[in-house]
Amino acid sequence: MRRLLHRGHLMGRRGLFYSLLLCLLILVLGGVGFWLLEPRVDNPIDGLWLAFTTAATVGYGDIVPTTRASQAFAVLVVVLGLAVLSLVTASVAAMFVGKEERQIERDLMRALWQLRADVQALRDELRAPAAQSRPSGDDERTDSSCESDSHHRGFGPGQRELGISGLECAPARPAPSKDA
Repeated sequence: MRRLLHRGHLMGRRGLFYSLLLCLLILVLGGVGFWLLEPRVDNPIDGLWLAFTTAATVGYGDIVPTTRASQAFAVLVVVLGLAVLSLVTASVAAMFVGKEERQIERDLMRALWQLRADVQALRDELRAPAAQSRPSGDDERTDSSCESDSHHRGFGPGQRELGISGLECAPARPAPSKDA
């Protein structure tokens, strides 16, 4: 179970890494594309700047695509840029959600182990020898718990799934006093 959780944690980080790598690749290719297609872009750095402002849909207006080819390329950069920047945002959010999910799962596992320990303690208590003397007096409950319903002989709802079986009859315990 821990290996699976650790693997999921690594996949979240790896997903962010791949998203950032894809984003960088699109920006570099967009910069080179604008440098080749747009006459106002004098160097690859200006092309990268135009690709970034286009992909992020900022559009400062200092460099704008003027030819039909560079405008069509700008549309492609906008669509790809929005998709990849959304992937980066989703990867970061998934890392936070995954961390919270792992904490919830750890808490649930602790509670499950505590319930198993409680069930085992109840089993041990039911299997304890009946050598203890039954208190005399005016107890509210003096009947044996095995004499009542037939559900003691079979499985109750959810008992088979939890692995609760082999319940044996034990003498009834006195009801707690009202003073305690």
